[in-house]
Amino acid sequence: MAHYRAVVESTRSAEDAFAYLAEFHHVAEWDPGAARAQALDGPARRGARFEVVTLFRGREMPLTYEMTTFDPPRQFVVEASNGRVKSVDTITVEPRDGGSRVTYDARLIPEGIWIVLTPVFALAFQRIGRAAHEGLRNALRS
Repeated sequence: MAHYRAVVESTRSAEDAFAYLAEFHHVAEWDPGAARAQALDGPARRGARFEVVTLFRGREMPLTYEMTTFDPPRQFVVEASNGRVKSVDTITVEPRDGGSRVTYDARLIPEGIWIVLTPVFALAFQRIGRAAHEGLRNALRS
């Protein structure tokens, strides 16, 4: 399994940060690994789906994420699987004086024959995670 965890302090309120991030199609605005994204069936809620086309080693990999947890304005979880990998992203938002703290926890789990490439996924995912961390920090500036 590949794992990346990032914490971002923001001047945005917890409610505002959560509202922006939970509309998961915004991921393409802050994660350079996401080429494009769209909501498939309405606003963020448990069961909402989002199509995200990711870039991995120069190749496009479409993933359909489903919001499996939706607890505004505190936490949401989106999960996707395409037979090669399972992606689980947990975003937690905590109120802080003058803003919020956002924790982004991303896990990429190779599936099937792709399990043998776990070390490759883990190394690449660290680089991808660092870029997403920087993008998230920039997106959450007021």
